[in-house]
Amino acid sequence: IRTQSSPAASPCSHTSPGLPPSLHSQSCSYIPGIRKAVEEKAAVIKAYVVGKDKKIAFEMTLGELTDEERQIILKGCLINYNRV
Repeated sequence: IRTQSSPAASPCSHTSPGLPPSLHSQSCSYIPGIRKAVEEKAAVIKAYVVGKDKKIAFEMTLGELTDEERQIILKGCLINYNRV
């Protein structure tokens, strides 16, 4: 997952230069409608970094995924995808 504002940012670290210091630690990502976005191959997904006192909106993309990769994501993990 890559953010539009910071192509190399990790989805878990939130150390993007554009984020205030108050959101760098003890923050989490909230991505409403992510399942639908993956299913419908959305080009841009609206997401939020939620901190103690702030919520900052940003846009992200999933990049080029095959249909099989999308199914793995929708199943939750490769193990679930491979279950018979």
